Amino acid sequence: MHVNSITDTFKRLNKNMHADQQQWYTLPEQRDLAAQYLLLYEMSLPYGLDLNDQINIDKSGVRIIASMENLSSRQMLDIEQRLHDWMAENLSAYTFNAASPVLMFSHIGQRNIIRMLIGSLAALVLISLILVFAFRSVTLGLICLIPNLIPAGMAFGIWGLACR
Repeated sequence: MHVNSITDTFKRLNKNMHADQQQWYTLPEQRDLAAQYLLLYEMSLPYGLDLNDQINIDKSGVRIIASMENLSSRQMLDIEQRLHDWMAENLSAYTFNAASPVLMFSHIGQRNIIRMLIGSLAALVLISLILVFAFRSVTLGLICLIPNLIPAGMAFGIWGLACR
């Protein structure tokens, strides 16, 4: 995992302002010094290049980018939950939003799986009731349900084996 934020820029500026000495690759200790570094950096950027992709206009929020290897949907949702828990425990005064296409599709996939299972169970109950009423026998209706369940059971079994 690699994390990138505006703090990397502050550390680099602090180091540059102290003759590129490695021990100064830290955040500036004084708030006003950090503000001066930020102003100096923004003034030195060419036209069209600014920090709006890392820090908002009123300097009240920053973007932190975490680059990770390819993860499964379950792993991605687990990381998001751990991040929410950590933020609630350690930085409860701040708000944050996690966003990415991978995270979005992880949530969509989880919701689709749950809805599909609920829909499959509802269809099974309706098919059972239709067969019971069609054959006018609970026993015969349930026996006729077995050939209808075998393909679905095989599909769920293959799906379960393939997604391990």
